[in-house]
Amino acid sequence: MSDDTERILERLCPRGAPPELRQRVLEAVGKGLAAGPTSRWGRRWGLAVAAGLLLGVSLNVWAVRTVDRRLARLYGPTPVPRQITEYARTVEAVTDAATAHWMEEQLYTVYRQRHKSSPPAGLGSWMNDMSKL
Repeated sequence: MSDDTERILERLCPRGAPPELRQRVLEAVGKGLAAGPTSRWGRRWGLAVAAGLLLGVSLNVWAVRTVDRRLARLYGPTPVPRQITEYARTVEAVTDAATAHWMEEQLYTVYRQRHKSSPPAGLGSWMNDMSKL
């Protein structure tokens, strides 16, 4: 913008909307709400869009679960997290190997159950989880 335009704009005072505009807008909104749907086709299109969205979400969940199962078959079971292994080593240092092994199995079982009950996250989230271990 040029300096002249900026000077002109600085001199202008903001003006509000005319008082009768509010009433006209409220009347138009009231008429639109009172009229209801204009045709059966509008409702049908709305239902079709909702059904399409539901179908899309369902197919996405199915695809993510299928990919997760394929990855599990390809790479094998999920490795034991590093924190569980370190905790088992600490328990083994204090007690014995059998107790540490039992404790590691218990913690890993709980870990797998929690990850299994969570919603499917997909490959990106799976790779992110694996990088944290």
